[in-house]
Amino acid sequence: MRNVAMLAGLMGATLALIVGCGGGGGVTDGPSPSTATVQGQVRDASDDQPLEGVTVTVGGKSDNTKEQGQFSISQVPTSCHPLSVSKPGYETAGSLPSTVCVEAPTTVLDPIYMIDSGYIAPPGPPPPGP
Repeated sequence: MRNVAMLAGLMGATLALIVGCGGGGGVTDGPSPSTATVQGQVRDASDDQPLEGVTVTVGGKSDNTKEQGQFSISQVPTSCHPLSVSKPGYETAGSLPSTVCVEAPTTVLDPIYMIDSGYIAPPGPPPPGP
């Protein structure tokens, strides 16, 4: 009888261990709460048109912009990460944030502007005289 009680006690401890750790794992829907999706658009600064084929990288994850300049990077860890954009023959126009702080479930960035590195702005009107 004593062995039966000891065995029942061991089985109860094992069951508590399995329940205590979430039942041994399962499938969850959607991204982990510690990751998020980063979305945005890249545009050409010279004509404000969407820019296709730009590689956008955040948190070690990348996506290339589509025809409408849109990108969506999933499973980015929620934290602050460096932001980089690149396209052969283009450079960033204006200031680009050096870091992006990613928050769940989705972080939407302001439009990013790039310009053809060989672009020369058309001449403007002469500066006002004295």
